[in-house]
Amino acid sequence: MKFPHRAAPFHFRRKRTALTLLEQENTFPNVRKVGIRHSLTGDLYHRMLAIRWPGFFMIMGVIYILLNMLFGAAYWLLPSGSVSGLTRHTYLGYFFFSVQTLSTVGYGVSAPVSIAANLVMTFEELTGMMFTALATGLVFARFSRPTPWVIFSRNVVIWEENGIYRMALRIGNLRSTPLIDATAVVVLARTVTEKNGQRGLEVENLVLEHAQVPLFRVSLPVVHDIMPGSPLYGLTIEQLKAQDAEIIVTLTATDEVSAQSVFACHTYGPGALRENVVFRDIIKSLPSGRLVADFKLFDALVPVETARQAFEAQAAGKTAGKAPTKITADVKDAP
Repeated sequence: MKFPHRAAPFHFRRKRTALTLLEQENTFPNVRKVGIRHSLTGDLYHRMLAIRWPGFFMIMGVIYILLNMLFGAAYWLLPSGSVSGLTRHTYLGYFFFSVQTLSTVGYGVSAPVSIAANLVMTFEELTGMMFTALATGLVFARFSRPTPWVIFSRNVVIWEENGIYRMALRIGNLRSTPLIDATAVVVLARTVTEKNGQRGLEVENLVLEHAQVPLFRVSLPVVHDIMPGSPLYGLTIEQLKAQDAEIIVTLTATDEVSAQSVFACHTYGPGALRENVVFRDIIKSLPSGRLVADFKLFDALVPVETARQAFEAQAAGKTAGKAPTKITADVKDAP
């Protein structure tokens, strides 16, 4: 399918304040960063927050074992008898004594005797307090970091309505509490060839029908009209694939419980575009009159004609006092 095309007025082609042209060395999700020098401690706090929980616990465990191996070796290198309560002068015994000292367990069996052993113990206690404080702070920061529990639709649908092509996706709020002042931003990122033959990355905003809602409780439809001035105007899905195009969606909102800002992001490729279909309504009415949101239908799609006929039948049923028509003709989701 090709979106309708005609030469856009001059102000549509020139007045794009949100357009940014990036060189290939700059980064976006489909561009690899090169030429950056990384240090071991550079941005370490962010890395410890960004990695997954299994990796985080593995790193903290490795650091803990290495610290005890280091101080265990320091005790082992001291003359025999520097630590009381150890029957044999073995590295394993001093390693476990270091574990007791670093964790401040203090069973009362072993204790440093010589001045050298007490100096090592003093430095280990200082290191242990710092390690415990840093580990506790990182765990608390990871747990307290606000995140929205939202899902993005698997596909982006495109259909024609009143002579205008419309593109839509939807975002679902899986929490029982609403998100406040939710704002969605959608951009189109694609590679373009300049007049000098160099390829660059072009990023353009897609104007949304309702970019901001004061209360996001269940589902948020994100709709863009493909009209003159739209970056998608006149393009085909094949052209988007050739340009390595990506539709990037960001959502920012305020969590009602924590009163903190939350953020979510999702990316769609041209393969996620579905033509001549719309999303199926997830809101159901129970016999008791209560409304229920069935998220099993969140990615369900129906043909445009089927949805239009059901809407017309429902409108006619309300006029005649009949029960509304239900949509049951789903289409398969894109892989």
